[in-house]
Amino acid sequence: MRYILFGAGNTGKIAFNYFGRNRVLCFADNNKTDMLLCTKEVISFSEMLKIYSEQKQIIIVISSNNYWEEMEKQIKDVGLQRYFVFFEADMYLMNRALPYYYLYKRPIYLSYTQILSRYDLSKYSKIAIYGANRYLPYLITEIMDRSPSADIKVILPENCEYEYNTLGIKVDNLISAVEWMDAFIINIKQCQSNIREEIKEVRNGKFDVLDLFDVNSFEPTFVHKELEAYKNIHKGQRIFIIGTGPSLRAEDLDILYKNKEICIACNKIYRIYDKTSWRADYYGFLDGRVIEDCIDDIPDIPGKVFLGDSYHYDINDYYEDMTYFHYIEESWYPNYPRFSEDFPSGFYAGGSTTYSFGIQLAAYLGAKEIILLGMDHCVNGKITSPENHFIKEYYRGNEEAKYKNAVFRDDVITKAYEWAEIYSRKHGFRIYNATRGGKLEVFERVDFDSLFTNFE
Repeated sequence: MRYILFGAGNTGKIAFNYFGRNRVLCFADNNKTDMLLCTKEVISFSEMLKIYSEQKQIIIVISSNNYWEEMEKQIKDVGLQRYFVFFEADMYLMNRALPYYYLYKRPIYLSYTQILSRYDLSKYSKIAIYGANRYLPYLITEIMDRSPSADIKVILPENCEYEYNTLGIKVDNLISAVEWMDAFIINIKQCQSNIREEIKEVRNGKFDVLDLFDVNSFEPTFVHKELEAYKNIHKGQRIFIIGTGPSLRAEDLDILYKNKEICIACNKIYRIYDKTSWRADYYGFLDGRVIEDCIDDIPDIPGKVFLGDSYHYDINDYYEDMTYFHYIEESWYPNYPRFSEDFPSGFYAGGSTTYSFGIQLAAYLGAKEIILLGMDHCVNGKITSPENHFIKEYYRGNEEAKYKNAVFRDDVITKAYEWAEIYSRKHGFRIYNATRGGKLEVFERVDFDSLFTNFE
């Protein structure tokens, strides 16, 4: 793919540096001709049109901050379609629209060039792009460059009112594209669409899915291959996930202990350990504030303790004897969050530690039944109020102050639970709620006491 930069001024020079010497064929200008700029020839408007008509792989880039509107009209008047406007601000603003991940508390933005470098696009002949932003032309030109003979179509989400620049490429609908394409490129955030799940339903191995926002794998630090050892190690068993709601009783934990039930817990539940013989088999921390509260206690918590990697937080301590996993934070609400099937690559955020760690872990461990206990799913007054937790000493010292502005988003958490319920039924396991009371009605209720036949 080659560019002709229409505009041989300062913005043209910036565009030249942005696209690179090898991709820029030449400059064009209405006034400046028969000269060199950045070692490239400056041609006339009519010469530009001649090259454009003769070479399919030519994109015109309007590179003028001051006159781009009249230059765009000039291009439209002669029927050009393969063009877009380069704004100097694009170099900085594009990052905000493109995928990124956090590394050592800094956002690492990825360009379309970097993301597409993972794929061999040359093997595809029919490529559909789902989703658009104002930088869609940059993506299209990258795809054209990597698969010059491919037929490309753009699919916009339903009710899309904005008119995006598709470089003249046909806009199609998802239904017809499914039967046509051999590659489906997702160019939209999880919070904007549930397309990732929708496409799974109709894929049937007919085409490849390339998700441009699945970028966490770019950072090898985030991949924990050692976690493969946990795959299906409790296959077919039931696993309890213990919450920290006010309904939780030490006596119930004793029943779990006597019956040797497999249990997952999180956050500050270890602060009830002095009242029960029960201990969680798997223990998780995600929230940076909670990790900071418990920083001195974490090394002494029994069982297998997992920490979400600290790159998203201001926690600098690293424990050699802890087991780390990648916590994938992304905006997903008001759609459903994603559900991980690959613990080594990370678990997806879902509004609560129960979803973001507990349920995804239980599924990876191979649970046939996941039973929730102590998930009251309601808050009375402030989150920090003692009546909202299983022990009065849930917060110690000055811990309470950092949660004073915390808000219980039951709508967000409920949405994630709804997806967990749908996902579980599709994938052959079930989730039940054995909480004594509370307001969590997403999952089928079961009576806790009826689950045991050998307790006193």
